[in-house]
Amino acid sequence: MDDLSRNVGNGEAISAERPSALGTPTTIVCLNFKVPLRVRQQFKICAARSNLTMTELLLRLLDASLTLDAQDQRNGHSQIKK
Repeated sequence: MDDLSRNVGNGEAISAERPSALGTPTTIVCLNFKVPLRVRQQFKICAARSNLTMTELLLRLLDASLTLDAQDQRNGHSQIKK
């Protein structure tokens, strides 16, 4: 379990002691969704192999995805098919 998530009770936000993936202080909140156990195990292993917390890995993946989306939009490519 992530150290920060242990300190959050009933969905209340806490101030983070470390910077986010974007390099600025942030407020940490709980995400309210569930994944299959196997997905969580794989995610945890991936984070450990990268010497990251699961939260840090999620933020980096999201940042990378948004960067790719922005590049696709600049190049006229769209990920959403109608």
